[in-house]
Amino acid sequence: MKLSNPSNNSFTSNFVKTFQSEILFILVTTLSGIVLARYLGPTGRGQYIAITMWSTLISWYLNCNVYLTVIYYWKNLTDERHDFIKTLFVTGFMLGGIGCAVGEFLIIPKMFGEVNTQTLTAIRIFFLALTLGIACDVILGALAAENRFNFVNITRILNPLFVTCGMVVLSIFNSLNVASALYILFSVYTAIAISTFIYGYRNGYLKGKVRFKLLFTLWYGVKAQGGTIADATAGNASTMILSLMLPPAALGYYSTARSSVGPLSSASKAIQRVSFPKLTGISSEKINDRTMNLWRKSLLLNVIIAIPFTLCLPFLIPLLFGLEYKLSIVPAVILILFILIEGQTMIFRNAVNGSGKTIVNTTTEVISAVFIITTLLLTVSHWGVIGAAIVTVISALLKLIIYIYEYNRSVKKVVWKQFLPTVEDFGFLLNSFRSLSLRVFRLFLRKRAFK
Repeated sequence: MKLSNPSNNSFTSNFVKTFQSEILFILVTTLSGIVLARYLGPTGRGQYIAITMWSTLISWYLNCNVYLTVIYYWKNLTDERHDFIKTLFVTGFMLGGIGCAVGEFLIIPKMFGEVNTQTLTAIRIFFLALTLGIACDVILGALAAENRFNFVNITRILNPLFVTCGMVVLSIFNSLNVASALYILFSVYTAIAISTFIYGYRNGYLKGKVRFKLLFTLWYGVKAQGGTIADATAGNASTMILSLMLPPAALGYYSTARSSVGPLSSASKAIQRVSFPKLTGISSEKINDRTMNLWRKSLLLNVIIAIPFTLCLPFLIPLLFGLEYKLSIVPAVILILFILIEGQTMIFRNAVNGSGKTIVNTTTEVISAVFIITTLLLTVSHWGVIGAAIVTVISALLKLIIYIYEYNRSVKKVVWKQFLPTVEDFGFLLNSFRSLSLRVFRLFLRKRAFK
């Protein structure tokens, strides 16, 4: 996908590569979800989701948005770049240690004290993986700042691929349970984290000195940290409240619904990952041109994909996950709207962040979190997983409205016609699809000729 500048081939190349990795990532994670759903059942999968959710929340609560901070200051601290990266890396490692301690001494005793001994041991080992996560985000941020997405794309695929392969092997030998699944996750997460550290070291990102005076840069991320915390809470509110108020099977149905609509978000996530570096350090006029161009093409692309996807979903869920997951069909269809809205919201969020107004994240996500938690507490006991899906969609729409409002204030006021895809946008997507198809066909012919 191109921006307003037709010569911007690097963005197009990065988008295509990232889009491919997103598709593979989501397909592999969906396969992993299918394996878990079939072998653990709704109850076992619900318990597994609850455990991994708390690990994710701790990481999000403590990461201080180091990934965004590295990207934002990469161009501004050219002379101190290596010291800047080394300082944030060490800080990330310390924050990861704090997160691990919170998990071991607070979350596990409070939330999982009643599980069996085998599973409890696995949970404690799994939470040790938190130590390296935030530090690795610093290296990934440096790679993104340099528009080097190959390593990120590869590791994003290998991570779920190894996890899925491990779970498939365990399932073949009838050894797949919650505890063994957590051991697989811990092993893969740790291996990927160590690989990221080695890659960053070999590329010279860690050859600087630790200078704590450079921690002032974290203020950029900390301003948005309230938003990150609220976003993490709102994004996982359905999971938390379902796990607290309904049987584990209900969480299993809801997580299956979320997994089944995951492939639809591949294009939006690819755009989100490669667009943020292109929306920083430029004028408001350029931000607006690129943002609206991305909005129209993303909307058109996602709607085209969503229509046939929605029609197939009622048949795919029982076929892939099992007949016992028929209760996931209606929530999944509802959550398709959430995926579409969330993808479009991320475009405006990146634009606002690129203009330096990260405090907007905090305001928006806090409002969204308060809304979704309050509404879920009042409705989930009556409407169950369907109510959770509806509230999730409404919350996403609320966030989109707020971000557009803040974009109009901070960047540039948008005319409503700019939101509507044009004939040129449709032609661009058609030509891009045709070009991509020809490339694949030529590659196939080359392989046939080589053989």
